[in-house]
Amino acid sequence: MRIASRYLPASLAIGLFVSDCAAQSAAPVVQPAARTATVISTDVPDRNEDQATTRSVSQIRIVRLSQVRGEVQLDRKTGQKFEAAFTNLPIVAGEQLRTQLGAAEVEFEDNSSLRIVPDSQIDFPQLGRSDSGATTTTVRLVRGSMYVSLASSKTPADFTVRVGGETLTLSPSSHFRIDLTDNTAKLTVFQGSVTAASDSGSLIVTKHKAASFDLTAGTVPTLARMEEPSPFDAWDKNAVDYHKALAVTAGYANSPYSYGVNDLAYYGSFSDVGGCGTMWRPYLATASFDPYASGIWSYYPASGYSWVSPYPWGWTPYHSGSWNYCAGGGGWGWQPQGGWNGLQNQPAPSKIKAPGGLRPRPPARPVGGQPTIIGVNLSKLQVSKPGSDGSFVFRGESAGLGVPRGVFNNLNKISQHAVERGSVTRSLSETQVERSYAATATTTAPTSMNNAGIRQGSSASLGRTSGGSGVTSLGRASAGSTSMGAVHSSASFSSAAPAASSASGSAGASAGKGGPH
Repeated sequence: MRIASRYLPASLAIGLFVSDCAAQSAAPVVQPAARTATVISTDVPDRNEDQATTRSVSQIRIVRLSQVRGEVQLDRKTGQKFEAAFTNLPIVAGEQLRTQLGAAEVEFEDNSSLRIVPDSQIDFPQLGRSDSGATTTTVRLVRGSMYVSLASSKTPADFTVRVGGETLTLSPSSHFRIDLTDNTAKLTVFQGSVTAASDSGSLIVTKHKAASFDLTAGTVPTLARMEEPSPFDAWDKNAVDYHKALAVTAGYANSPYSYGVNDLAYYGSFSDVGGCGTMWRPYLATASFDPYASGIWSYYPASGYSWVSPYPWGWTPYHSGSWNYCAGGGGWGWQPQGGWNGLQNQPAPSKIKAPGGLRPRPPARPVGGQPTIIGVNLSKLQVSKPGSDGSFVFRGESAGLGVPRGVFNNLNKISQHAVERGSVTRSLSETQVERSYAATATTTAPTSMNNAGIRQGSSASLGRTSGGSGVTSLGRASAGSTSMGAVHSSASFSSAAPAASSASGSAGASAGKGGPH
């Protein structure tokens, strides 16, 4: 039985960078019986001195760092200051996100999103959730440029943006760019309307209009014509189109946590797996795929370690539902069920002993300046990557790692051939090339995990590039200042902390895994 087929985006979006780490076992593993992975069913961290659960607006809400390209760093308030950022890191209130030679996207529960371009920084003063479940979001632009796109909703979210002394209040479905240069801000509205308010007055800026702010003069902002597009407008538009193409299954139609579901639709599909029921599996994955073979443990003072998957689709399946192992060649698959789990998404053990040993377990709490991000690498990473002469090489064991987001509309068929043959090469159409590689901004992914570099937030912690090169679209039309490195063919996480390897269990540890339920 098939309860949800893969739904394709209505319009193709830009290619996403090679995700920072991931892997799967190369050899098939056949087990004598089906094994189920369950998880800790906890929605919020325990009460502690840092986060009070009795507040009317909880500060334990998380949003998703959904895209990381080039040099991106996050200050998670762990005492380590800015550390290298990775796809799928949860962001909580009080954190700061910045780019150097890089770009980033943040995704919210209702499929709203924001993006920042190179040399930008934003803060998250408030990421709250009321007792009724309504969200409250405040983002502050510190420098650079930011795009914001709100989803359409019958119950509009409380979403505000601060820049200098100005407070921007957004209408549902609004889409805009805000640029901050020295003491001047420029607001450009593409869709909907934005109300700018300060001590000097307020102004409503509507679709296809712009406004300028002198942040030092204390005067009312002035309306202005929309100027020439920013070099990053195309990148932003493609990302917005990708998010708008979200098609939800019945199980998520009324869910307050729909972020990441479009990645599930693009990078995999539901099917009846080996008589074990309907399960979601990623494309480009063999029966030996292990959803917890590689990733990182990210420490949060309020709740402990949270598991972070490196796969481009690796958000929803690791914060909800459960991973189940189907014997007879089916392998691991994910089933959506139960509630949502935030930071406390550690996989809980199954009653049946796991094949191959224990699952990765979180390390001991860091003390005395120890790393707060610990890599787990139980098998070699496989990454799909650009080939030569306008082609793309899909690896049958990459599970989507390295596959550009929203560019290909036939991943199901490509996956079948790649899994059978080990890899398959496809030529890119002119449109696909334009959408994937039209810009000069390239990306890096780590070949190793250097905890010392991560603590310092240095770009060296992103690792060296290897095997081939390529660029992914960021919307810039000319070469030069936005180059961010080369796409690599394979990578691995190697942790410098002894606790990581000892706590991770043996290679192929599979049982007792799954997203929270």
